[in-house]
Parts: sequence; structure tokens; C-alpha cells
Amino acid sequence: MVLVGLFMEFGVKAVQTAAITTWVSGVEGGLTLDAWAKQWSAWATYAILAGLGTFLFWYVAGQYILQPDFSGTSSKRPVWILFIVGPVIIAEIGVILLPAAQSFEWMAYAFLFFNAVFSYWLASAMFSPSLVKTAPIGYEWPRRLSDGLPL
Repeated sequence: MVLVGLFMEFGVKAVQTAAITTWVSGVEGGLTLDAWAKQWSAWATYAILAGLGTFLFWYVAGQYILQPDFSGTSSKRPVWILFIVGPVIIAEIGVILLPAAQSFEWMAYAFLFFNAVFSYWLASAMFSPSLVKTAPIGYEWPRRLSDGLPL
């Protein structure tokens, strides 16, 4: 999970910040673009942390709370999807509280939602407990990657 957080914070968010400082202009509320970018960066970090925090709840639920189901299907997927609501709410709060920009603000907002959902998805696809490892949508390739990581 720490690897996912580092990848999101120093890889994905760095690319997003470069795109935002290049494309976004005309920030409202008397802020400079640099000040606005710092606020966006803080909300992007909160979105990533919300995704990873939600994964911790998912991990505990999958390891200790959810009961085994041997039907051959992933009956835990609806629960996994329900957990996405947490990171999405944090991203929405960021969208509401972030001052508006005159151009390409949709990109900044999309990045907030992406960070929240993708950090949750990647962490859960790679590191879910065995009982619920097939619940995340598209878990196959991240799971193969994480199975090869030395721990």
C-alpha cells in the first residue's frame, strides 16, 4: 500500500501538476496560479489518502468481517463498489472548496476524482486479502504484478 501511495503522490500527481500549471489559467478569488496550484495539490493528496484509507477499511472488512462464499463468483464486489463512495465524497468536497479557474478547471476536478478512485482501486486490486482478491474490477494484471513483489 505504501508503494501505491508513493506512486500516486510522486508519479501520477507530479504529471498532473505539470499539466495543470500548463493549462489552467485565470484563477478566480484573487489567487495567483501558484497559490491555486498549491491548494489543488493539497486536495489531490487528500484524495489519494482517502483512497488509501478506504482501502484499509476494505482490507479489514475482507480479512476479518466478510464471510467466505464458495459459490465461485465474487459476491463481495458490491461491497467493494460501495466503498468507492468514501474517496468520491472527499474528491467532491475538494471540487466544492477549490476556487474556480477560468480555463481547464474540469481537468483539475477530473484529476481529483481520478486520484481518489484510482488509488483505492490500485491498492485493493494489488493487496486485497485472499478471500476478496477477486472483488475489485480488473484485478487480474495488478494482482499478477503484486504477487511478484518481494515483501
